[in-house]
Amino acid sequence: MAIALRMEFSGQDHPVGRQLEQVSKGLVKRCTRLISAGRRMGTIPAGPPARVVALAFVGATEGAVIELAGQAPHDELLAARAAAGVLGIDHNRLSIE
Repeated sequence: MAIALRMEFSGQDHPVGRQLEQVSKGLVKRCTRLISAGRRMGTIPAGPPARVVALAFVGATEGAVIELAGQAPHDELLAARAAAGVLGIDHNRLSIE
């Protein structure tokens, strides 16, 4: 839903579009901080800049969730694998399997 709304309101000066942009930026900012913290702790390996990884993480997770809607029980596993891949984490270590 968020992606559809962002696409609908992108490039427009509209209150809904502005709010969606603010929320999206906040999510990427939070993910960036968490990725940086994970790298400091050694649980997320070094790689591209944390903000770039955060953008890819959000995109991969959103894309997987959208495309796998209604595909239980595989939806959770595959979305988690997509997220783990972006982060550089071995998906075989995920507890959801």
